[in-house]
Amino acid sequence: MRGEQEIVTEIGPLDPSREKVALYNLHKYGRNLSTGEEAIDFDGYRAFLGESCCDSFEIRYRFRGRLIAVAITDRSTRALSAVYCYFDPRAKRLSPGTYSILKQIDLARRWGLQHVYLGLYIRACESMAYKGRFIPHERRIGDRWVEIDRVEDPIPG
Repeated sequence: MRGEQEIVTEIGPLDPSREKVALYNLHKYGRNLSTGEEAIDFDGYRAFLGESCCDSFEIRYRFRGRLIAVAITDRSTRALSAVYCYFDPRAKRLSPGTYSILKQIDLARRWGLQHVYLGLYIRACESMAYKGRFIPHERRIGDRWVEIDRVEDPIPG
């Protein structure tokens, strides 16, 4: 992966910090993901992303020593679940969101896990539609899982 040469990856337990709260808020407001609510504070962050009843961990990504992304990930006996990834919008050229998914796929393979769950896919939502670019994948359509093996045409704008 291209990012392996530029991005240092750290894997560890959920560990809320002021640095992560600041990065989370930068991501949310820098990518226009806010719906008018106030910036999250340390306690709000800890309640949202810093506590879990699952086997959860963080993947932290640093570029030249600076934290540029964090991926909160759950692990089960057969899969990883990409719970939430946030990143510095100024690091866009490094594609930290895509890099994180590729890193989670790599971890799942190395750990002998069968799946990586990317969460809800919403084709018409720009911040959720990226999931459709990872091929092949499965989607639950109606009452069955369907394998998708090609990228769909984008929604006409």
